[in-house]
Amino acid sequence: MAEDDSPPTPNASVDKRQKSSRSETATTSRKSWLERAFRKQVGDTACGLASLAVVVDALHLKLHEADEPLEQPRGRTQEDEVLAWQRTPEHGAKDAVSMTNVKARGMTLAQLSQLSWNAGILHVCCYADRFKDADEFRDTLQAALGGPCMVIMNYNMTIAGQTPFKGHFSPLDCYNADNDTFRILDVWKLTPTDDYWAETTKLWEAAADQDSDAKRCRGFLVIAPSAPQFLALSSEHRPVAIERSQNEDIGVLVRLPGDRIVTKKHIQDWQISGVSDLNEQILALLKAGISQLEPFMAFGEP
Repeated sequence: MAEDDSPPTPNASVDKRQKSSRSETATTSRKSWLERAFRKQVGDTACGLASLAVVVDALHLKLHEADEPLEQPRGRTQEDEVLAWQRTPEHGAKDAVSMTNVKARGMTLAQLSQLSWNAGILHVCCYADRFKDADEFRDTLQAALGGPCMVIMNYNMTIAGQTPFKGHFSPLDCYNADNDTFRILDVWKLTPTDDYWAETTKLWEAAADQDSDAKRCRGFLVIAPSAPQFLALSSEHRPVAIERSQNEDIGVLVRLPGDRIVTKKHIQDWQISGVSDLNEQILALLKAGISQLEPFMAFGEP
């Protein structure tokens, strides 16, 4: 399954590695924004929705340098709101994800990526089998966490060393070089603490685990801070996808609804063909999002 049967309620003998004793080693500003936006999931199979909501809220807080809690009318993004971000089919949405499907089967990494595309959230989807070893996996995650992007991990909790369970989504917070561990902010509502420090090798193995619904391994999403949720951006202007063109002269391009394409060169030169109503603030965010995601596109499948 994408997100397997609900995990058991953890007991008092939970592994001590799940304690937050190493939280003080994670001192990046990213930790601050994610923790301010963090909360546990509500639905039993809604860890993907909850993770995406936490990350988008954290990026929103960071963009506006706001203190928690988020001010109204925005408030904290709810799990069903994430689904409502999706465009309609006439505006480029494909294979819309429904709450019925999420409740029945959870989500695969590909489905969370599709939901993000439908919502116009610029990101790259990275599958664990694209990495030749744990070192390459570590280096890529460190690069993602070291910039303005944020990461949602899809992994097998049991293999990672957590209380026995299977497929799960949660935001990745930071890396601790002293222990070679990554800090996961765990959205599952019954885990005794909010974070878990996973050893790099185990996390790589947990991400390489086969998802029985997807018939392939798990991985992670790298999300750029250029989502339309940060702006009053109408649905017809939300990006459909970001991808690398086979034409090296074009490089990276953004697909917009109506088969409109914005290339990196267009954005750099402020020459947007057919989308002149996009204002410079939106263009700047698109440009920034492309630049932030470009290093990970060798591993991604838009």
